[in-house]
Amino acid sequence: MGLTLSRATRHDYLAIQTLLAELGYHPPADKLQQAIDEIGEDSDCLILVARLADKPVGVIMVYLAKSLVLGHVAVIGNLVVKQAHQGKGIGRQLVLASAAWAKEHGSPTLRVGSQIRRQQAHRFYQNLNFKHYKTQHWFEYEL
Repeated sequence: MGLTLSRATRHDYLAIQTLLAELGYHPPADKLQQAIDEIGEDSDCLILVARLADKPVGVIMVYLAKSLVLGHVAVIGNLVVKQAHQGKGIGRQLVLASAAWAKEHGSPTLRVGSQIRRQQAHRFYQNLNFKHYKTQHWFEYEL
């Protein structure tokens, strides 16, 4: 059975939780289910799950951000493919599907941030013709 991509539902939360753990993220199950529900209802967001033989092997979340300078811009918030399935084109298919969605929603660009230490991810994006355009620091203010 080949690769399929479909919108995430709340029933995918365990698979998504497992995938996110591969990147070191450990959201509590209830918070993740809530996020999937909320994002699923937001027309400016998309979560796609990649499956091989009905088993989840990857996930991507993309959203439309608004900017005074750029107007709409699509941003990949999360992308992970199970390590055992990396290098097989799954991440590429998730990105291409997200890019098509972003274009349909009026975004002229698709952006992604990647931690400095994730050199393999940098090469992945560059191989997909993403251009490195700046390095910056992010700051967080707790509310």
